[in-house]
Amino acid sequence: MATFNCLKTTLQHRISLKTITVLILISAGVVCATLCTPAPALEPLNASEVRAAPTRANLVATFNSLKVRAAAGDSIAQDLLSEAYYYGRGTAVDVKLSLAWTRKSAAQGNGNAQSGMAHFYMAGKEVTQNYAEALRWAKLSAAQGNAKGEFHMGLAYKSGLGVEADDTTALKWYLKSAAGGYYGAQINAGNMYAQGEAQPNGKPNYVEALRFMRLAAAQNQDEGQASLAFHYNNGLGVKRDKTEAIRRYTIAAEHGHLESQKYLGDSYLTGDGVKIDLQKARHFYHLAAQQADADAVAALKDLPKK
Repeated sequence: MATFNCLKTTLQHRISLKTITVLILISAGVVCATLCTPAPALEPLNASEVRAAPTRANLVATFNSLKVRAAAGDSIAQDLLSEAYYYGRGTAVDVKLSLAWTRKSAAQGNGNAQSGMAHFYMAGKEVTQNYAEALRWAKLSAAQGNAKGEFHMGLAYKSGLGVEADDTTALKWYLKSAAGGYYGAQINAGNMYAQGEAQPNGKPNYVEALRFMRLAAAQNQDEGQASLAFHYNNGLGVKRDKTEAIRRYTIAAEHGHLESQKYLGDSYLTGDGVKIDLQKARHFYHLAAQQADADAVAALKDLPKK
């Protein structure tokens, strides 16, 4: 009987241990399910939506979010963070940090960041100017169909930066980029058509020039508006229309286009295409003077008080 009781006790003990072990394993599984399961993947960033953040509060919040995601290795966030530092969106301008994040993103194959590296090397910003290196990055970007990379290829061939200058090839790249919606390429392609560059007869093609300038202007780009204004002002490819020219120069000027600001200052001072209005002349000269333009500063000093 003693032997039976001892055996019973031993069995109970083993059963208890087994039960405890099972409970521990179950508990561990619950804990692991909680702690070991990867966090849900973040929704992929929409770069266009991020760039459209309209208010200062949104910019700061977006910037802080981008820092977290960029540090985790998100190449799109790294590229957008580089833009934030470059343009001062939600933070102070810091071109050195912009370059650092652009480089990280480009190293991961981000086409937009690769075009950014082309820009840094082409302009010599925070790096030694190196056209060959700029061209290398531009080719990598353009190979992915990135419109900005294609634009930089156009710049390289138009100005002979790292390659032999070739207007025909430059226009080819500008047209690719323009088809992708990049305003810089639309403006440059329009200007090439307006000047008859890469054209079989060497004559201006104002129909195409105006088409591309309108595409750029539709994005409220100051250069596109100013180019259209110039054509309306001089009747190039369109009927001369001083009123339309002034309207478009005004849009460009209010968006910071220096030459448009100075032109409007002169126009309102002398009555060229508009009624003389010294208050408006002062306004546009002041805008230009804020950009440290010496002519505008002098014009403001000479402007009659009344």
